[in-house]
Amino acid sequence: MQLWVGIRTMVSAADNPLPMPIKDNLIRLASFVAQKTFEMQGGSTIKAIDALVNTNMQIAGGLLEKRGA
Repeated sequence: MQLWVGIRTMVSAADNPLPMPIKDNLIRLASFVAQKTFEMQGGSTIKAIDALVNTNMQIAGGLLEKRGA
């Protein structure tokens, strides 16, 4: 959650040079992670944990794919 708050803060800065579609996607991802994290406050649910794990795996896979290119 802290990582995504940091990402959202950096992306939302007026001087951030990223294209707007990328900024929007990162902000949406940060909101999704926050929502799932808050859902787990009352007790971890397998569905919420799976959603967070799958999101992080897809991001990691995309980063590794870009790195190999």
